[in-house]
Amino acid sequence: MGYLGFGKSSGVYKQRPRKAFSKRSRSKSRNSIPLYRASFKLQPSKKSSRFNSFIVIIAVVISVVVFSIFYNKFESYSNKFEKEKVRNIKNSNNSAFIFLVDSGKSRLLSHKYKGAYTEFKLAYNINPKDAELNQLIIETLSILCEDEHYYCKELEIFWNTNS
Repeated sequence: MGYLGFGKSSGVYKQRPRKAFSKRSRSKSRNSIPLYRASFKLQPSKKSSRFNSFIVIIAVVISVVVFSIFYNKFESYSNKFEKEKVRNIKNSNNSAFIFLVDSGKSRLLSHKYKGAYTEFKLAYNINPKDAELNQLIIETLSILCEDEHYYCKELEIFWNTNS
């Protein structure tokens, strides 16, 4: 049987139409799939030798030792990395604090009080316990309070929180 290329093999293509109400023969059809019947039989299991079990035990022991060594190294590296990260954050916060306080002081000297107050507020968020910074904020807010009453409320709130 050849293949015509139109999705039908030549055997299907050359079939004649069957008569109406006729039965088909139960002979081997063209599309039959051969049945696969596997037969299984019980076989005795192979006994593992002592040598194989000895090798498995040694492999497990070696892997546990290697894992514990690498775990200890990873733990020490992790602790060192975390300490270094905290130290870098503290250094960057300290340098940012110094920069903001110096910038606020220069703005205060050039009579740009609102800008100085914003710089001092940012520095206060980094280190609220600095005494010099708290004094500068109080001075700046008292100057701004003379012009706008909004800053008088902030001065009162700031005074109450730091007292």
